[in-house]
Order: sequence, then C-alpha cells, then structure tokens
Amino acid sequence: MDAVTRHVRSFATMMRDLRGDRLPAWIDDVRASGLPALVQYADGLALDLDAVIAGLSVTRSSGQAERQNTRVKLIKRQGYGRANSTFSERRSCFGTEVPHHKISDRAG
Repeated sequence: MDAVTRHVRSFATMMRDLRGDRLPAWIDDVRASGLPALVQYADGLALDLDAVIAGLSVTRSSGQAERQNTRVKLIKRQGYGRANSTFSERRSCFGTEVPHHKISDRAG
C-alpha cells in the first residue's frame, strides 16, 4: 500500500506543479512496481503521451467552455420539453432557472 500511496502522491504533485516533463519517468516507475491497477493506468496515459504531458504542463483550463456547453444544452432541453417537471422544480429551488424572455430573445 505504501507504493500505491507514493505513486499517487507523486502524480498529484506533477499535476499541482504542472510538471508534465516528469511523466515518462513516473510511468517507468509505475511499470517497475508491478501494481496491476496503476500499471494499467500508466499504460493508458502512455497511449497519448504528448497530449497528457501537455495537459499536465499548461495552466489553461477548458472549464469556462464546458460551462457554456452545459448551459446551452440545458436551454435546448427546456425548449424541446425534455426536462421533466422534477428536473425543472429542482432547478427552480436552487435559483438557476433561465427566464423565458431570455430564451425567446435568443431564439430568433
């Protein structure tokens, strides 16, 4: 269990410190450890190593774009009537209801 903890903490440090350059060495260490679940994870990362290194090295986030995509899907769902009443009621309770005049203003 100590080896798992060490590898997971090492990976978390790479993510936090944006040190994607350390990933190949981390993958080699994990493979040498022989821990099946971590080896499988490391092998998956190695399949697209350049992209994973870039993801661990860049400070930018796609969070804002994902938020907008989710918002647009929600508005579309409302327009098609696919949002059931329970879903709409929950949204109303949490104050995230989209005013109907804003939806109709954007539609045309």
